[in-house]
Amino acid sequence: MSVADRVGFACSFLPDAKLVSFIQELTTELTRKGNLFGILLTGMTSHALGLLQRYLDTTGDIQTISLLGIRTMAQEIPSSDLLKFWIDRYRYKVMQTWWKQLLIFPEIIIVVNLP
Repeated sequence: MSVADRVGFACSFLPDAKLVSFIQELTTELTRKGNLFGILLTGMTSHALGLLQRYLDTTGDIQTISLLGIRTMAQEIPSSDLLKFWIDRYRYKVMQTWWKQLLIFPEIIIVVNLP
């Protein structure tokens, strides 16, 4: 059952006290697994950083978490060492890839003579 369906079902049938407990447990479970659907519960806030780190540890997908951070948490980047680290690592990997391509295919460098 999808996370959205589990939450919808819980909202419909659980009393408030049990609903809060269910949401907290589900958030903890999804964060522990690094499941990006946990963002539905944490939002793209500082609460999502642990989930994103676990996702990175599990998958090695620095591109996804960097782009999520850049697009949704831009205001938090200056104050978050973790976000800055992810983005810097992603930039490094992109630049490393470009450099390798230039070494493999030097003919893609076009020299333009400007007046």
